[in-house]
Amino acid sequence: MKRVVILVKSGEEQDQKLAKLIENKLIQKGHSVFVDREAQTSMAWAENVAQQIKSADIVIPLVSGASCRSEIFSYQIEAAHDAAQKQNGAPTIIPCRVAFTEDLPDPIGGILAPITHFLWETEEDNDHLIQDLEERIDHIKERKDPVKLTVKPG
Repeated sequence: MKRVVILVKSGEEQDQKLAKLIENKLIQKGHSVFVDREAQTSMAWAENVAQQIKSADIVIPLVSGASCRSEIFSYQIEAAHDAAQKQNGAPTIIPCRVAFTEDLPDPIGGILAPITHFLWETEEDNDHLIQDLEERIDHIKERKDPVKLTVKPG
């Protein structure tokens, strides 16, 4: 079982519908999935999302015209990138473009541009997208919780 976080722009119906499809399919495969559907920006919310991202094996950002202009979405992408830099590449970021093929704006462009993206344009792409995601996820090693060492003096 892998821990997956799906990053999605709240309030975008198409993005939310695709997030729900991916979530359901991954849960059926036995994965643990977190999707932030809250439209809030409290400190407790930000800490919870950051913790979910840091502890994930995989982060799937759904990149659409609306999400790539969102400061919250950019923060989440940066949090996933920072965590991967500090944790030997975990979480693995698997971007999925949602009917969006334009260049990505900074700062997320610099993070996501070098990564192979999946492209979803219509519901006809659902089965192919799910199959591609499952294959990619199957090749990612599950993270083990770090061992806490206690150093005894002497």
